[in-house]
Amino acid sequence: MAEFTGVAGFNFVTFDGGASFGQAIFRDRADFGGAVFAGDATFRRATFDNRVFLKQARAGTLDFSEAHLKGHGGFNLWSCSTLTATGAVFEGDVTVRGELDQIEFSRTAIHGQLEFELEAYKARIVSLAGAQVHSRVNLGIVRSEVFSLRGAVFNESFRVRSESDWTSGVDLVTLRPGVVEFEGALSLAGASIGATLSVKGVRSASPGDAPMVSQLLSLDGADVRHLDLSEVDMTACVFGRAHGVDELSASGSVKWPRSSGSRLSASRSVIADEVLVRSATGGGSWAAMAKEIRDVERSWIGRIGERGASGAWQMEPVVVAAGDVSASYRSLRHGLEARADEPGAADFYYGETEMRRLDRRRPFSERLILTAYWLVSGYGLRASRALISLILLLVLSSLLMHFAGFETQSTGLAVAAGGDQDSVAFERESTPAPAPGLADALWFSISESTSLLRSGSEVALTNVGRIVDLGLRLLGPVLLALIALAVRARVKR
Repeated sequence: MAEFTGVAGFNFVTFDGGASFGQAIFRDRADFGGAVFAGDATFRRATFDNRVFLKQARAGTLDFSEAHLKGHGGFNLWSCSTLTATGAVFEGDVTVRGELDQIEFSRTAIHGQLEFELEAYKARIVSLAGAQVHSRVNLGIVRSEVFSLRGAVFNESFRVRSESDWTSGVDLVTLRPGVVEFEGALSLAGASIGATLSVKGVRSASPGDAPMVSQLLSLDGADVRHLDLSEVDMTACVFGRAHGVDELSASGSVKWPRSSGSRLSASRSVIADEVLVRSATGGGSWAAMAKEIRDVERSWIGRIGERGASGAWQMEPVVVAAGDVSASYRSLRHGLEARADEPGAADFYYGETEMRRLDRRRPFSERLILTAYWLVSGYGLRASRALISLILLLVLSSLLMHFAGFETQSTGLAVAAGGDQDSVAFERESTPAPAPGLADALWFSISESTSLLRSGSEVALTNVGRIVDLGLRLLGPVLLALIALAVRARVKR
């Protein structure tokens, strides 16, 4: 085990066969500026009491696994295939810049500042998986195929800008406020967000490049009550078993997928979970939307796989049920209602009720009522459908009343034939009465449909007429109320 008590100066030294400083102790400054390692250089379990610099150094692999850096670490590399510091302890500040293919800082304990300056070169993989960050850090700009924060724990506030194709925040833990700006794809499945985490989409700053949409792909199993989203595409995002969704904050710049309109359903904002549930039970536009979601995932996998980074893509397929989707919609609706976002809340209420209607675990009677509610008024949100239902009710009742609803016999008294001179005998006599016309039947239907439970007419009715009359007095006010509610909802939107 080597020990350097003074300055370890290896500036511009060429190591023909690589170098090994494993378990070495550097009591003073260690300088490797301009050094060239023809092979790999290992500093495994080395201890640096002062700073270590590798300014414009070149190497195949630099291995600082389980090393202990008490001072500043400057990794301003000219070129390097892999920089590894798995399980290392950084007490001082560490800066990483240069042309690197892979940066592996998994399970690192970070007590100082850690900053990446990788905007000039695009690495294949940058990993802080399982890292423990104990200080406030600004990670700077990370530009790579894959940027992994899987299982990382941030005990203090942090900020990072990821210009990576794929950013993995799976099982990420944040205990203090943080900011993540990203472009490309991001997963926060299983993340535990203990303080406000602001996730913002960014656009490519490279001249001539088309803007890159920032896509959030998964929140399955995440605690999102402190998550704040802006400029994010949620088209392919699966909520799955996410909790705290009612406290999720999503600004108006967030893009939700929209369903295709049809004769019975207008276009509305949806979540990917509903698309996947519907595509499993039917085809049409829902199957096409589900294919688009899967194509998005495959496209990102293809991009990061071009340079062999696909192994870092860890995204388990999520199986969702209609009941779970209904719960997600309900939570999203509550959150939007609390922020007075009426249009978004209305769309998510529609989605919530649709998923309840399609949930086969619910009683058949409940699903039957919801189906009728959907057909008649679109869950109280489609005024045109409720108006059409009212018109159909009036037309049908008018026809029934015209042909079978009114009494067509008039009963009166007539002098009976015979009898003695001292008395007069009367007998009942029924004579045909003119049947009310269709216009009269329509007017009767209209008046009865607005009289609630009290009959507004004294016209003699048959048994059929009484049943129709009762139906009008029950259903008419209900449909009128649904029309009013739907109009009110439309005005508020």
